[in-house]
Amino acid sequence: MLAGDWEALFRAAAPSAPVWPAGTSEERVANDVFSLVKEGQLAKAIGRLDPGVLAPLQPETLEALAELHPAGDGLPAQVQAALLVLEEAAMEAECRRLPVASGPDCSQLRFEHLGAIFGAGDGVHAIKHACEQLVSNRADADAGCVTFWAPPEGETTSSAAQVGVGVPGGTEVCVHTVQALLGAMPTWCALQLDCKNAFNTVHRRAIFQAVYEDFPELLGLTESCFRHEARLGWRGADGTFHWISSAEGAQQGDPLGPFFMAAPLQPVLQAALRAHPDVYIIAYLDDIHILGEPDRARTAYDTIVPLLEGIGLDLNAGKSAIFGGGRSVPGCGG
Repeated sequence: MLAGDWEALFRAAAPSAPVWPAGTSEERVANDVFSLVKEGQLAKAIGRLDPGVLAPLQPETLEALAELHPAGDGLPAQVQAALLVLEEAAMEAECRRLPVASGPDCSQLRFEHLGAIFGAGDGVHAIKHACEQLVSNRADADAGCVTFWAPPEGETTSSAAQVGVGVPGGTEVCVHTVQALLGAMPTWCALQLDCKNAFNTVHRRAIFQAVYEDFPELLGLTESCFRHEARLGWRGADGTFHWISSAEGAQQGDPLGPFFMAAPLQPVLQAALRAHPDVYIIAYLDDIHILGEPDRARTAYDTIVPLLEGIGLDLNAGKSAIFGGGRSVPGCGG
């Protein structure tokens, strides 16, 4: 059902401007919005508004949006992935758990569209086959969620904890861990680091490298996500569309975006921890916390900043902070 020359199909399907519905009078739109608000359907009321009229795109806004998407640093040679073998029973269970009424992807497909395939006799087999073509190497069926808690094989030092992926309640885990450590170590401080526009700027080459080294079973999926630049479209005040290339970072709206953010960041955190084993490092995606004695936290900070820059991440001084401890951290102000 899904066999064919997909590469040729993708080349032929050049991006084009979305088709917007015919214009409606402002009075009609206003009446519809008021009715939806009275019914308590606020999300539908917002969706009824025309974004092109409500907030028309201005040249300075387009320029600012373009600055959020830097040019790419190039990708490695195309990978050749082995097929993944999946169990149809597991695929059927996952298909039945897919959410409904969710937003469509860039192709305007929703999870509900899988229902048509799912109910067509060999539907589970077709979906399974598509997933096998997307993903690369044979995966461990019992692997569970992706997690970064375990240190690399052969290492005895504690691994930097990344709680933004595969850790239920990761935000709470991060907050309570920091609070507990500062409570137990009164002389320690916490350096809270935040990266600018991290999801749009992390190098895709770094993503490929991290997946290749640590998650080879996802190499084919990564290839399909990032081999070609995405184009993001905005409608201007005059109704014409303007396009911006997305050549770095995770794709907009990608549910695997947190994973593709965390994968290249984890080697950076681990390298900093290996160089400074007397501090503790925990992160929720690109929100990084370095805990330890102020002078030692400072030296770890000096190590991690250039490592972050190496994968395309710059610190956001406005969202970074120092707290806890009874002493200041020299050189980390602002």
